[in-house]
Amino acid sequence: MLARDRSIRCCRSIAALQPAANAERAHLCGWEDRGKAVGSSPASSSRAPGHPVAREEAIAVAGTMDLIRLLVAIANLDHQAAADLLSATPLLATATLARREEFFLAERLAQVCEGDTALHAAGFSYDSQMARDLITRGSDIRARNRRGAEPLHAAVIGAPGSASWNPACQRDVILYLIEAGADPSAAAAGGVTPLHRAVRNRCSAAVEALLRAGADPRLRNDRGSTPSDLAHWTTGRGGTGSAAARAEQQIIIGLLEISAA
Repeated sequence: MLARDRSIRCCRSIAALQPAANAERAHLCGWEDRGKAVGSSPASSSRAPGHPVAREEAIAVAGTMDLIRLLVAIANLDHQAAADLLSATPLLATATLARREEFFLAERLAQVCEGDTALHAAGFSYDSQMARDLITRGSDIRARNRRGAEPLHAAVIGAPGSASWNPACQRDVILYLIEAGADPSAAAAGGVTPLHRAVRNRCSAAVEALLRAGADPRLRNDRGSTPSDLAHWTTGRGGTGSAAARAEQQIIIGLLEISAA
């Protein structure tokens, strides 16, 4: 319990120190720190070339190194801080969060769960540049958290009209993750695909990107619901009754009707 409390306090204190400017994207995702060494890989490693890192080793690193600090840096679009952490501890690129360290990341309105990775954070932060860097460093495009959600599932969440919502950047990171090997129809717990989740979150840019990439709109979750069903129903998701969410809902219904034609 003490370790978890320290982790959450650390996360909150780091978030408070981040300049407000770090949360601002330039128009259509033009990053202010583009050109910094975010995409560079570590020059050397203590491991012999070709020696794979065991999953257990990467998980252990999450308990000893500051994975939470990295997740917060990614959420705040602080590329330099993230690059410094990754260069100092390369295994953070593949580390997974422990159950005792779960927390809510208010900057992105995201619940961070056991098994989440830095690539999940890049997904829900809509940061395709960081996602590219992490994959270069060995992050697993198909990593699953305890709910079975992969980084692509993380990328489709959002709250229309909120400060963190950015449809253009969300579309970009979704298309990049799929290009890098993510399955647009992968099922998480409950049979939830990225398309189910994007519809439930009322994110039309995410729905459009997934359909363009080949996501199957006919798939049903474990309750028998298709994405089209969720598009027409009140989903219970917080914020889906806002004016922005209702406008997104109408766009999504149209996109799904076209895909079914």
